[in-house]
Amino acid sequence: MMNTGEQSHNRTSLYTMPLIRYILLVILVLLIINMNFLPAGFIIFIILIVEFARIWSKISLHNLEIVNSIFPSRLFPDEETTLKIEIYNKKHIPVNLSWTQALIPQMQEIQTEERKRSSFNGHKMLGRFDKNTSKYKIVAAKRGYYRLPPLVIEAKDGLGLFEKTKILSNPAVIVYPRIRPINELELNPSDLIGDRKDNRPLLPDPIRIAGLRDYTPDMPSRFINWKASASKDDLLAKMLEPSADLRICITVDTETFCQPLQDVEPFEEALSVAASLAFWADNNKVPFGLIVNGHQKEHNCPIVMPISGAPDQISLALEALARLELTTKLRLSDLIKMESATFPLGTTIIVIVKGTARPDVSSLRNIIYYSIGKED
Repeated sequence: MMNTGEQSHNRTSLYTMPLIRYILLVILVLLIINMNFLPAGFIIFIILIVEFARIWSKISLHNLEIVNSIFPSRLFPDEETTLKIEIYNKKHIPVNLSWTQALIPQMQEIQTEERKRSSFNGHKMLGRFDKNTSKYKIVAAKRGYYRLPPLVIEAKDGLGLFEKTKILSNPAVIVYPRIRPINELELNPSDLIGDRKDNRPLLPDPIRIAGLRDYTPDMPSRFINWKASASKDDLLAKMLEPSADLRICITVDTETFCQPLQDVEPFEEALSVAASLAFWADNNKVPFGLIVNGHQKEHNCPIVMPISGAPDQISLALEALARLELTTKLRLSDLIKMESATFPLGTTIIVIVKGTARPDVSSLRNIIYYSIGKED
């Protein structure tokens, strides 16, 4: 991991203050001049010990490899991950180490019988060419894009008189929005064909047959495979793949969650709905796009993902939603209108808003509004 800073400082001790060392040297000279050799020898011993400790501390961080990692670094809320700190002493001189890793409210230690800690602390005396690995379990509390505070490593000499500090940044942790089954969203797959509701299976393409299954009365008779049914002496129906013509664009209007005040819980629910729709589309091989007029953390731009069925589309969408902050500078209607020229014909646009708010996209067809909570 990247080393973001290194500094050296002395412990608060009479022996470690430069002025005291100079005073000891003056006393030593006076003792020698007056031929007080026994006290002079004691002073020389103290000076040698202190200087040896200082040099030991100075080289303690040399040839010391420190690797801090978090795996998995992409997860969903309430899932756990592991923070691992690996320290390798690649020199002949031992080093006295301690480390501190502070936590944040969104990334906390897994609850145990003991009181939950606000930081992880460790101590180890590493011998020559020795190594130490420490692992800590933490849980993601909510959606977001996070970095734990820097890892602080302190290296001391064997007497603990001097210390040097190294500070290392931590990798980012991406916590996706919660994924919910589409039936919990009160939105049927058959609704996703736009302005009209159709109770037929999701836009089946009669040319693309995925297999056969037992026929049930709720299925259209045109799905019956008569030849296969005759050979099996039982009614069998064709299993059809969803039509390649179905495409959806998922949008969230963050502006409706910012006025008059920021409303965090409905906003998180809106992102959960968006993520759930994207997840459903990916599982059903339905190309989808994503447009959100909020800013992404560390990117400082809205989410504009063209409609695509690429394998990495879902991971990119979930990461973008994880980075999203409850801020807005652009109108969702403007973003949709700018991107609408690239929409394939028949694309269904799902607009997720707070309450009864409606962005001005009346010029477009196949619009579905999904309301979260109530307007203030």
